Amino acid sequence: MLPVKLIIQRKTWFETKNQANYKYRSSYITVMRVDYHESPVLFKRINGMGIMETEAQFAKYLYDKLGEGEYMCLAWRKGREGFWNFLRVLCTKEGRWKRIEKKITAEDKELRDLKADSNKIRRRINEAETPEEKEEIRKEEHDTIEEYDFIKEIKQLDNTLVKRGPMGYLKPTLPVYKEHEYESYSNISSMSSDITLNEEKWL
Repeated sequence: MLPVKLIIQRKTWFETKNQANYKYRSSYITVMRVDYHESPVLFKRINGMGIMETEAQFAKYLYDKLGEGEYMCLAWRKGREGFWNFLRVLCTKEGRWKRIEKKITAEDKELRDLKADSNKIRRRINEAETPEEKEEIRKEEHDTIEEYDFIKEIKQLDNTLVKRGPMGYLKPTLPVYKEHEYESYSNISSMSSDITLNEEKWL
């Protein structure tokens, strides 16, 4: 695997001003950076020298360095345009962590709505009293199915082009989006590699 650059942000709540509807708002504040040349120290799958290879170890590392909280990790890789959502986790002081499920996308919402519409149309077909009514409703169903298939193809193509998650860098902890215990990772000081993490810049 190629080295990556990470920016890790903690979800932080602020008191709002001049807003009657909401007293607090949330924002993600950068609390840690890992540069390209530093990532091999973390991830064993880059060059076999890193201190961790599972999501549970990475979550433990975040908790040890940054404390409890919700963290969003963004990643960049040389030769690849833009960044992707590497991992989003909730770390607790009770010795457990969980991966946070991504928010529903516009495509997901449209697919869900079209599927619901299709179900309604089928009920209308069953309730129709004449063959003419059934045929007219079937035409409407055909258009809905075509639109559903078209959006699904776009989403599948997008999934093949856009990298998401830590796949390739960290082994997933299953089942996904459930609470898990932390796993210990190796000690950086015990590594023979000349690469080091500049942890002072995180403070």
